[in-house]
Amino acid sequence: MATDGDTTDTGDGEGDDNHAGDAGDEPSVPIVCTECDTRTRVPLSKVGDLVDRHNDTRHDGESVAQVDPALADRIADLVAEDMGLLEGE
Repeated sequence: MATDGDTTDTGDGEGDDNHAGDAGDEPSVPIVCTECDTRTRVPLSKVGDLVDRHNDTRHDGESVAQVDPALADRIADLVAEDMGLLEGE
């Protein structure tokens, strides 16, 4: 995983430029790997494949790299709220 700002090295030989302000760009998702001490952003459509590939090649398949936990928690809260699971709390 790259850590050089807006450029993400997906390991496929091509750098993907993810500039949030550019029209037509796919949303990017923050990914962290605490063991490698890296942070990057990857296109939403590639998150699963890239995280799996990183974990397979760098960590023998162990789930170390992941979507930023703060974002994952926020998404889980939004889904739970949307489904009415938080009503009555």
